[in-house]
Amino acid sequence: MANEKDLKRLLDALTKKMSDNELLMTSLQADIAAAIAERRVELNLSQKDLADKLNVSQSMISKIEKGDCNYQLQTLVNIALALNITMRSPFVNRTFAYRAYHNNIITFPTSSWSGSRPYSPSSADYTELKEM
Repeated sequence: MANEKDLKRLLDALTKKMSDNELLMTSLQADIAAAIAERRVELNLSQKDLADKLNVSQSMISKIEKGDCNYQLQTLVNIALALNITMRSPFVNRTFAYRAYHNNIITFPTSSWSGSRPYSPSSADYTELKEM
């Protein structure tokens, strides 16, 4: 088994010629793909089961889980809702977690909420943004 130093050398060699754009895109796709696949497996869903829930093809789910798909944000939102995955925006200094609850969006400052804690709509540490 390779040690951490060997893995870092390998990663450095593989990414040496990648632009910042390619590196960021690859990193984000890998994180998203891993989160989706991990949660799907936790829920004992096949790729076909998830595809049916989302009304897309199984090959689309496969591509997303491999990081081979340049999907729209709406697709990620649909997947997050289907798998009950919390989404966080990478574009703000203070990260908030977003979770849909009926027709409302609940935001949690990540300093006070962890996705591992059971969700309770009566918690005092969320802000509910009601539909207008």
